[in-house]
Amino acid sequence: MHFALFVLLAVVTIHPLIGQDRISIVQFLREQRDQTIWKPERLAQDYETAFIELWDKLRACGNQYAPFHEFAFNSIDRLQLSTAKSLPEGIKIQSHSPQRKSILSRSEFGEALKTLENLGFRIEQTEWHHSKFEAPKDDAAKSEFSFSIHARGPKPDSQFYIVRGVLNIAWNHKSNPNGIFEPDYIGIKQIDLLTRSQAAPFEESLWLESNKRETPYSIVLVEDLNKDGFSDIVFPKLNKIFYNEGEFNFREVPLTTFPIRTRTTAAILTDLNLDGNIEYVVASHEAPYLFAYTYNSDTQTFDGKPFGIWKSESPLVIAMLAAGDLTGDGYPELYLGPSTPAYEDGKMPTPYFDANDGKPAYLLRNTGGLRYTDISQETELSKKRGRRAYVASMLDLNNDQSMDMVVTSDFSGIDFYENTGGTLKDRTDDWVDDRSLFGMSQTFADFNRDGSMDLLAVGMSSTTARRLEQMGLGRTEFPDHQEMRMRIAYGNRLYYGNRKGDFRQNEHSENIARSGWSWGSSSLDFNNDSYPDIFISNGFLSKGTARDYCTNFWTHDIYNETNVTTSQISKYFNSFGPKALVGGNKMGWNPYEKDHLYLNLSGEGFINIAYLFGVSNGGDGRAVIGEDFDNDGRVDLLLVEQDSINASERVYIYENRLPSAGRNWIGFDLMSSKGKALIGTRIRIIGDEYETERVYTLGEAYSGQTPSKIHFGLGDAKAIITAEVIWPDGSKTVLPEPEPNFYHRISH
Repeated sequence: MHFALFVLLAVVTIHPLIGQDRISIVQFLREQRDQTIWKPERLAQDYETAFIELWDKLRACGNQYAPFHEFAFNSIDRLQLSTAKSLPEGIKIQSHSPQRKSILSRSEFGEALKTLENLGFRIEQTEWHHSKFEAPKDDAAKSEFSFSIHARGPKPDSQFYIVRGVLNIAWNHKSNPNGIFEPDYIGIKQIDLLTRSQAAPFEESLWLESNKRETPYSIVLVEDLNKDGFSDIVFPKLNKIFYNEGEFNFREVPLTTFPIRTRTTAAILTDLNLDGNIEYVVASHEAPYLFAYTYNSDTQTFDGKPFGIWKSESPLVIAMLAAGDLTGDGYPELYLGPSTPAYEDGKMPTPYFDANDGKPAYLLRNTGGLRYTDISQETELSKKRGRRAYVASMLDLNNDQSMDMVVTSDFSGIDFYENTGGTLKDRTDDWVDDRSLFGMSQTFADFNRDGSMDLLAVGMSSTTARRLEQMGLGRTEFPDHQEMRMRIAYGNRLYYGNRKGDFRQNEHSENIARSGWSWGSSSLDFNNDSYPDIFISNGFLSKGTARDYCTNFWTHDIYNETNVTTSQISKYFNSFGPKALVGGNKMGWNPYEKDHLYLNLSGEGFINIAYLFGVSNGGDGRAVIGEDFDNDGRVDLLLVEQDSINASERVYIYENRLPSAGRNWIGFDLMSSKGKALIGTRIRIIGDEYETERVYTLGEAYSGQTPSKIHFGLGDAKAIITAEVIWPDGSKTVLPEPEPNFYHRISH
């Protein structure tokens, strides 16, 4: 331990006045560490202020040119672009490729900006992230900033531009009179320019918006309740069904006649007793019962009274539900993931990279008659019940005709369980190469079209963690914290699968790893080229400034203070932690991160094109559902966004209007039948040149549910040889030469 901290602890032990104020001790300990262990990081925070203020000013003035003209520096590299290369969907890409060094003065750069402004180019969005820092020694301090700029123009054309890359900053030796360090020289390490001249294919509609301090849309379930072929939308917390009447028209009706009075925390729609009627299963805050309603097809609502399907011995705080048949009798079991927020009562997930200290999860066996019993302790899930699970899926991963389970958790990562005769065996170490991430959601698709299911686990990447790693900073008494830092903060993990249940990352996985503080996801094939694409919602808490709380999390919050109680730590967090600093609007936490749409480059990698396609929303995204709401064969998007300043929510629908360009598609509506299960159904497409498949699961969407409707893009193929529907019991329905550009209704 650092000598100064050792002396401090000795003083704290013997000094009665200091000993009476444990909150002050925590604050003093942190300040001492900031002056010693974390001094380079605190200095990095000081130096980045110039870019934080630039970002704040750009947002405040609508992201136009004035803040760039005001931004102080001495010189900057001239951008020199390579010859444009073509990507799919009319996208051109160019890179900075200097033939010789060319530097602009600040005034010359300002003139170039005026030219762009006069031509009608408009700056619409930006992002700036401090990824590397070298403290001043013999020469000036240096930094790397990753950035992106989204722009349109020139008027009146509708050309869209993404400029993104990495800048090398050489700082001035001294700060300005306001105490802000300014760049001396700005070098270009790497820049890409993406351009598209057509209008954005996704048309954004702000559909629903809540009042301040209300969050009625945070859970969203999508399913065709009335079996008219159009997917309906359910908001459990609002207690409303929005029936889809086609062409993006929705009819609002009550979800239940007898709503449960306590707050809904998780819900799903599924047929629990295989009688052909859907149950609405709901968990409510601190109620001991898991409740259900049965759908009345005559009234098209859940108008009966709720009934308990399972009773816990203690009040439930459940954040997610997943379902699937683990016992082989067709009836769905239920997995209940707990809610154990970080900072609650002064407790942090410990260790932050493999936490298993939360409230217990439950695995419930379906005993028939709409009743369940707890079997959590009868499986190897019992060893990891304390995970902070956000999503889970039950499906056959190793082609043995039994449903396995995958759970993705925050402060830990992904866990795999093999179904061995109706019980679950932990196979995480065998089935995956690296499980670590701050897990939020997951989605299954055959991303490289090799006929095997792949898995995307979505998590948070951290610029702060990368910067600390680059500087070699950490507390020596916590070696595991440093060793695991870049594994847990890696971001999204794209695992390519095979039919044995093995999931491994490859060189293309890196393309989608760092999207930000990520939440919901969807593996939609938005352009019907037969390769699934990826949409990810981003952003945690966007407040009045881009100043980021994240540095406090990585330098202090993840390390346990052993000489104070959790209640005293809780008081400290309330006064100086995220509740005070972020809640008090003094800073954000991973703020203003744009949503990502990764275009699949025919199985050979991905590239983020969200802005070019009209889906780079800059709010705090949460739940995401990809679904063809108007049945035109083009997958649309539903996005729930949190307004962190007003503590409210917005729901956006993005209508996909991308021209078909000769591409075809096919879809399948899975219809429930009495005595037959749907969850875990796989559909396999066999064509002349490839085979691919998709699977219907229930529980993989963050705070949401995807429908039992499966969509495939076919590319330029005008026909397919066979479609195989592999039901959960192993039986098959074979459709020879099914008609393309049509949704086929399939029942078991």
